[in-house]
Amino acid sequence: MIENASPELSSGQRPALPRDSMIEALVCSYCVATSGLVDLFGQSPKELAKEISSRSSITSCSDDAATAVDLLVLAIGWQENGQGDESEQWFTHSRELLLRHMCRSMNVATAQGFTLVAVYMLRSFQPNGAYLYFCK
Repeated sequence: MIENASPELSSGQRPALPRDSMIEALVCSYCVATSGLVDLFGQSPKELAKEISSRSSITSCSDDAATAVDLLVLAIGWQENGQGDESEQWFTHSRELLLRHMCRSMNVATAQGFTLVAVYMLRSFQPNGAYLYFCK
């Protein structure tokens, strides 16, 4: 089996969040990418975009699992549009946040986050890594 290994990016800095005008487009791209695969939120794309946008404006410097989930949704949206660099930065930061919170507070957002990590990795041709994250 061949797996596409992505380069490790420096994770010392927090990736910049997109403007509110981009969030709705990225959420729509996320919904296209995951349609028929996962439905973790049970909301319309507009409602999800509104929720992510409001959370990002309130907690722009938060390091919780919900922030990681928001960034993963946006990363998968960017991935669908073929924008690898931004997507990879958000993915790497989100994965580190989730791993940090896994032992402290396992909640719905953490489970959603690890599911989205697996989806991202499957979409970037990393099936072995996706399997490991999904089976934790």
